[in-house]
Order: sequence, then C-alpha cells, then structure tokens
Amino acid sequence: MLLNYAGRESYGLVITITGMASWLSLTQGGIGQTLRNEIVRQPDSASAVFSSALATLLGIVLVTGCALTSAAYFVPWSSLLNSPDFHQVPLILTTIWIVLFTALFSLVRAVYSALQAEYKLAPALGLGLLAGFALMTFGIRHRWSMTSVISASLMANLIGLAGGLIAMPRVLGVSLSRPKRLFRGGLWFFVIEVCTILIFRADIFLVNFFLGATQATVFALHAQLFVIVQTALNLLVSPYWSAFAEAWHSGDHAWLRSSVRRLSLATAGLSTAGVFLLLAVGRPLMARWSHGQVGWNPALAGLIGLSVIIQGVTGVFATALGALGVARGPARIIILQALLNIGGCIWLIRRFGIVGCAAGSLATYALTSGIWLPVKFKRVTA
Repeated sequence: MLLNYAGRESYGLVITITGMASWLSLTQGGIGQTLRNEIVRQPDSASAVFSSALATLLGIVLVTGCALTSAAYFVPWSSLLNSPDFHQVPLILTTIWIVLFTALFSLVRAVYSALQAEYKLAPALGLGLLAGFALMTFGIRHRWSMTSVISASLMANLIGLAGGLIAMPRVLGVSLSRPKRLFRGGLWFFVIEVCTILIFRADIFLVNFFLGATQATVFALHAQLFVIVQTALNLLVSPYWSAFAEAWHSGDHAWLRSSVRRLSLATAGLSTAGVFLLLAVGRPLMARWSHGQVGWNPALAGLIGLSVIIQGVTGVFATALGALGVARGPARIIILQALLNIGGCIWLIRRFGIVGCAAGSLATYALTSGIWLPVKFKRVTA
C-alpha cells in the first residue's frame, strides 16, 4: 500500500528513514533483557522491577528525543539520504518519537515473556495491527500528507503494546508501583543491542547511500518477503527464554541441552521449508505485491533466504545464552561481526551492487555468530 501510495523512489527514502530511526531502540540499553532475567529469578518482584525499568527508560527516551529534536534541523539530511530534494524534517521527527516510545513500551512484552504468558499479549497486538492498518488505509484514501500516512503505518506495534500495558494488572497481576530504585541494564546486553542494530539495520542505509532510493526499495521488498518466516521463528523461540532460565537456575542442565538441540533442529526445518516456499512463489508474489514496480531478483532473494535460515538456528543459541545471563562473550563476537558486516557490505556493494550487500551480511553472520554461538553454548553447559 505504501509503495503504491508513495512511488518507488519515495518509498525507498521512507524505508531508509524508518530503518535509521529504528537504531534508537538501543535506548533500551539492555534494560529489556535484564528485566526479563530479573523477573524469571524473582517473579514476586515483577511490579517493582518493571516500574523501575519503565521509569528509567522513560527518562532516557525523553532526553534522547528532545536532544534529537533540537539537532534535527542542523543535520544535512539531503546528503545523508542521497536525495538532494529531501526536506521532510517533520517526517523524521515524527518517526523518531514513535520509535522511541515503541522501544519504551516494548518492556511490556519483556514482562509477558518472562512470565511465560506472551500469548496473552496476542489479542492486544492483533487489535493494534488492525487499528494501524485501518488508520493507514483511511489516510491513503483521504490523501493525508506523507508524514501522517507513514506515522499511521508505524503505530500498530505501539498501539498493541499500550493495550498490553493497560491489560497487564488484570491478565498478569503486574501493575505499576512506585519505583524503589533505578533499574540499570547490563552493559554487555546494551553492547549486543547496539551491534545487532548496526548489523540488521545498516543494510538499507548503505544501499540507499551508495545506490540510491530505488535500489533501497528493491532490497527492502525482497527482505520483507521473508519477514513472515522470521516472525514464525521468533514466536517459536521467544517463549523458551524463561524456560531456559528456570532450567539453568534449577540445575536441570540435561533438559536445557536437549531442548536447545531439539529447538535448533525444529527452527532449521521450519525456516528451510519457509524459505524454499517463498523462493518458489517469489516472482509472481513480488509482481503482485509491488504492483509491477519491482522485479524479482533470484540471487538477492536466495542470499537473504539463506541468511534467514542461519539466523533462525543461531537465534536459538543466542536466546539460550541470554537466558543464562551470558552476555560478555556474545557481545565481543557481535562487535567483530558488526565491524566486518559494515566493511564487507561497503566493499561488496561497490563491486557487485545490491546483491553484494546481502552477500556481505550473510558471510559475516555465518563466520561469526553462526560458528561461535553454538560452540559457546556447548562450553557453558558442559
């Protein structure tokens, strides 16, 4: 809908802007991961710990948002976005604030996950999705401004998480209370979040910067085809965070090892099946989905699909290590991965164009996290 509304070039700029704004989710500073681990260890203190985390992150969000709002009009956006005619600073500011408050409310999901009740958040997220879709559709039909339509498209998750917060006392028994202490996330979880953003959110920016907004659209639409596979894997793996943590603290290491092994095999099978299905129907799906504006690129899709499979399997080991509170080692390896990813993508984009970006991300992920995380998990649980 957005592609048909904005056109291929403007859509590429929008994807680049929202991708850059998503970097601000690092304002969590590791609070979300640490919050989840704290609640798993002390379920009775969930209200106090959540309130402290929310108060801390709210302060970070407000300071960050005000600072960026003040600086936004002095940033050379036209050069940064590789678009000489770009002057949509209000669009950037609106996107920044929506992303910041979505990061704040994502603490709600951490609480549901820690209490193994993430499925109870599903109705609120579903209503948020429908509300965001309805708002965007209404805006497009009534020719709202670009800023208003893009804002509506970003609101679904925020609306759903806000609904989950309102329902939390009734559903989970967790309510807001007066924070007794400031809640500070672990440094190494923060490093992991920063580097994860650099790895998975830098690609669109680099493609737009070196190849232009049209190619950014091509890359983004191919990547978005595989979002359904990644979402399915996340729904499968995410609830295990709390289960892994409980097994580790109770000393049931045999169950932990066998569960990680079974879950990694399951994600490998599901992700492979999903990727092959999308590759089989990709050409007609892309033609219909993009209204004929974007052609199917088999090489690009294949590289992205292979990366999704590797990410799905290694994501199980990353979840397990995070649940065990092991963050220093993964943080160090992901720093290396982020640096290699950016350097490799820049070099390969210049040599091979848009396909080079996908190849660079795949290679660096496979050679770092893909190899290191399973080995680290085996050593920790030996």
